Amino acid sequence: MDANWESRFAELIYVFIYLMYNISWVLLRVTVVRANPSTREYIGRKDLLTMAWVIVVIGITWFIPEAGVIGCFIITIIWILPYKNVEKLFNERK
Repeated sequence: MDANWESRFAELIYVFIYLMYNISWVLLRVTVVRANPSTREYIGRKDLLTMAWVIVVIGITWFIPEAGVIGCFIITIIWILPYKNVEKLFNERK
């Protein structure tokens, strides 16, 4: 991708791979909630919103190839912020 920064195909592949690991994360989330339904209140919906945003980024990347990397970077920055409910639960158990 480094040599093909403006290549629509390369950027779409990059965002598609990003989408695949988001799908994996959502499947893991579903599995955890099915195994322990009480975790639903702590997990939140950040992963579902992320998947929706990745689909939007795919659409934008089709028209503006550089938006793929930029969009994925912005979504990754959002994940640096912790889940407030999980952090609260973690601090209560100390």
